[in-house]
Amino acid sequence: MAEKRKDSKGRVLRKGEHERTDGRYHYLYLDASGKRCYVYAKDLLSLREMEKEIERDLLDGISNASGKTTLNQLFKMHMELKNDLRATTRENYNRMWHNTVEASAIGKKKFPI
Repeated sequence: MAEKRKDSKGRVLRKGEHERTDGRYHYLYLDASGKRCYVYAKDLLSLREMEKEIERDLLDGISNASGKTTLNQLFKMHMELKNDLRATTRENYNRMWHNTVEASAIGKKKFPI
């Protein structure tokens, strides 16, 4: 059986976790489109918290393309996840969004998620 990878303090590292030479940690993962992404942390505990958030977002179908997602795209993703809305409520939300935000500058603004 192969030996587990460990950091400088003797803690076992999980798949995708790496310790850098400066003592910080990074986690490598693939986003929904198959692109390699990295997150960095000063300690292993905060890195593992970030990993949990990333896993939860990927399972929920939320993209981690921070800084590249517009408010209009976020609204569409949110509406796709809301399955408990009545048809008339969904229609009203979409109509109000279209009339007030979608065509405006704020709807096209890119936001980090």
